[in-house]
Amino acid sequence: MKVIAILCGGKSAEHEISLISAMNILKALDRTLFQPLVIGVDRDGCWYLQDENQFLAQAPNPKTVALTNLDQPIAVVPGETPPHLIHVGDCSPLPEPEA
Repeated sequence: MKVIAILCGGKSAEHEISLISAMNILKALDRTLFQPLVIGVDRDGCWYLQDENQFLAQAPNPKTVALTNLDQPIAVVPGETPPHLIHVGDCSPLPEPEA
């Protein structure tokens, strides 16, 4: 199983449409092949790991859809050696996704 990141949101005027597109991708994703990590980008450009269940519990309405879990900004660390996701405030590693 491959772990894939789904980035959504961002500074664009299409922020909410991006969130709804991510919801549709999550609903259609073959979970036998892929484990998703949902990373939401707020309107200021900060990245947040999203709880998939909370994120999908929202109605896909452009007027009400929003990012969840905005209390812990994250950063993605490139490379093959963990950690790959860290908390921005204290640089502590987040648990690695299971592949």
